Amino acid sequence: MLPDLDILWAKKLNSHHVTYLHSPLFWIAIFIVLYIINFLFNLFGNWILYLYSFQVILHLLFDFIAGRTGGIPLLYPFVKREFSFLPLNKSRGDFHPSNIKEVIKFLKYYSTSKIQIAFEVLLCILGIAAIAF
Repeated sequence: MLPDLDILWAKKLNSHHVTYLHSPLFWIAIFIVLYIINFLFNLFGNWILYLYSFQVILHLLFDFIAGRTGGIPLLYPFVKREFSFLPLNKSRGDFHPSNIKEVIKFLKYYSTSKIQIAFEVLLCILGIAAIAF
């Protein structure tokens, strides 16, 4: 869930992955800093960091494996190219995320894969669990 916050400022759905929030390098840096801060000041339990880390790793892995309109920029900000296990269909996400008609069409296209739906549900559950605790 955290990496997809970039959808809030994306101009098109198919471009929202090309930000810091979908960059593994960004999250590695963030979690290293958070682990150091938590080690020094003991602000919260390590399990919270583990849960958030796990959720972000799963999210990025899922976007890499099964992203339909965008992969992940493994080397962002140094390289903006998106990497994906499967071929991308960028044209399917060529609309603004606030365009409800296009979002519905995209969700119909996206939901044709039961594996993707299962992963999305798992990620949402992990994200909610991370927020709740």
